[in-house]
Amino acid sequence: MAIVGSSFEGQSRFIGASQGVDGLRVASYPGAFTTDTAPVVEEIFTEVVIDTIIDELTIPRAKEDTATARLDPQQIVCKGTLEDIHSFFFDETWSDGLPIIPPTIDRIETFLKFTDRLPHEEIAVVPQAMTRATPWNIAANAVMAGCKPQFMPLLIAVAEAMADPYLNLRDLATTMMLIPYAVINGPIIEQLGIKSDVGAVSRGPNPALGRTIGLLTRNIAGFKPGDNYMATWGYPTLGFAVAEDEENSPWEPFHVEHGFDRSANTVTMGGTMNWGYQTIFGTPEDIEAMGLGLAKHIDSTVYPEINYMEHDQNMVMVFMTAPTAKMFANAGWSKQDLVKFLWENSTITVRELEWCLRHGLRTARKPEQWTMRGVIDSGTYDIPESFAKSEPDDTLPRLISSDEIHIVVTGDRGRDKAQALWSWYNKPTIKEIKLPANWDTLLKGVKK
Repeated sequence: MAIVGSSFEGQSRFIGASQGVDGLRVASYPGAFTTDTAPVVEEIFTEVVIDTIIDELTIPRAKEDTATARLDPQQIVCKGTLEDIHSFFFDETWSDGLPIIPPTIDRIETFLKFTDRLPHEEIAVVPQAMTRATPWNIAANAVMAGCKPQFMPLLIAVAEAMADPYLNLRDLATTMMLIPYAVINGPIIEQLGIKSDVGAVSRGPNPALGRTIGLLTRNIAGFKPGDNYMATWGYPTLGFAVAEDEENSPWEPFHVEHGFDRSANTVTMGGTMNWGYQTIFGTPEDIEAMGLGLAKHIDSTVYPEINYMEHDQNMVMVFMTAPTAKMFANAGWSKQDLVKFLWENSTITVRELEWCLRHGLRTARKPEQWTMRGVIDSGTYDIPESFAKSEPDDTLPRLISSDEIHIVVTGDRGRDKAQALWSWYNKPTIKEIKLPANWDTLLKGVKK
């Protein structure tokens, strides 16, 4: 079996971390310097790091060939048995460690039938690697993931969203287990059989779609776990996908809310640093209590000091089952009403916030920024003047703006649950899925 190099057009073969970028000499601090005392840090820098820097700058090395390896998109990179192919792709860090479908030319060309774009046309340039995403290399990764050819238009839109600066994919490299995901809207949900009900992430075509997002992240965006995709403990998944349950939602779909026609097909890319517990609702007699329960769930999800200091790169995506959404809608709440309520009631005291500014995950850099007054006076962060309350027990919104909260109706239609996904770095980015001219004809020949 012959496998083409189609996944990796324009992609460097990543050099080991010990060498750095293109053979750049690196002096590293051994261990985590943030856990060492100041005297220990000084001693290690003086006796270890400085000496390494001097050696690397003064000791000649044999000339190394650090030229970037670029592959012809249709070059045969591997021949052999299925086991040989799996081993080769694993060794090259092109797979996610699981068995793949070999991306042969005929399989890739089957995907290309589902787009009007030229095979090597530039769709986008995707960070961090700044690699050209083309129909050819998008299709190759989709083949590897076990995705179906009819998903090609959707995957092209995914690549466009991944390259959008608004999504800010480049900061996916954080150690905080940031996972990309996609939410699909429009008639394409039914056409492709994308799941939006119980177990949606794990059923139907959704797992392969999510895996494709993970491989695009790896092989086109260039994020390699343990190399420059630095989650402290790794990732339970490298991407996931769901559809909105438009048919059962009492509110307008997510894409309509953001300016698209209901008949449009869209994909929204986002990111989450958590897949935590779910809010379980009770009876709807006290609807405000139900809203407060969800607000408390958001309280436990968002790191407040990060939101205050970096609120232009935050998002809270609330996945909510249709019964839960209907409970609020039957009480007369619009989606916008619920968003406003959640923003107003997801709160933190000044005392708690100032503790976080001093000791939290995103500790303020200077002691004068360890109070709300100090942060605002510094002019470093865009925080409303009205938030500078002086009393320790006064409360502030945990989120700077209600614009950070988004709601998508999806999940088990027999349960009353909601779940808040939070990301520092990402913003939800919507792209229209553009279908080929002969889409209806193409669909007649495939199975969902």
